[in-house]
Amino acid sequence: PFLDNATDLDPSFIAAYTYGAMVLPAIDPAKAILLIEKGIRNNPDYWRLYQYLGYIHWRLKDYGKAAAAYEQGSQNPSAAPFMKMMVAAMKNQGGSRETARSLYQQMRDEARDDQTKNTAELRLMEIDSLEERDAIRSILKDQAERNGACPQSFRQIIPLLGSIELPAGKAFQVDNAGNLADPSGAPYILDRETCDIKLDPERTKVPQM
Repeated sequence: PFLDNATDLDPSFIAAYTYGAMVLPAIDPAKAILLIEKGIRNNPDYWRLYQYLGYIHWRLKDYGKAAAAYEQGSQNPSAAPFMKMMVAAMKNQGGSRETARSLYQQMRDEARDDQTKNTAELRLMEIDSLEERDAIRSILKDQAERNGACPQSFRQIIPLLGSIELPAGKAFQVDNAGNLADPSGAPYILDRETCDIKLDPERTKVPQM
């Protein structure tokens, strides 16, 4: 309601539409779509609103509608070239982490308010952590099969991580205490019972979804 009221008072309040696009899909997707469609009606020449609409449909895993939104926005002469690129990405690999990374990087780089920028940065952090945990799990599984038992600590496998190339040129982090850390700097937890890696819910800033 606050976002709706704010955009009633100022139909060109772009920051409100942007923030709504980032936050509302997790709360009420239908209202998120209505808010952005309202923004498009009030600001038909602002092509980024189509970017936000495409993002919402992507969050809902409706890649066809997401592609259509990016396609509409790309027809604006002022639209950035990535709008056309996102049309192809939605059609070919809508659910991939690579696509997610591109979306959140765009949101972060173009954010006009700190809340939207911070939300995008947290989501990028989440993607980085998912990539790290997948790689670490593969090492844990391999070591457990080779040695008949899970490693006693992450320190035993840190030397093995050097051969793994993470996406986007990222690298594994080791804190000052020698702990394997997530992108927010909090140490990962090794669950030796299941031989799995987990986030520390009390210390991490990485979204846990």
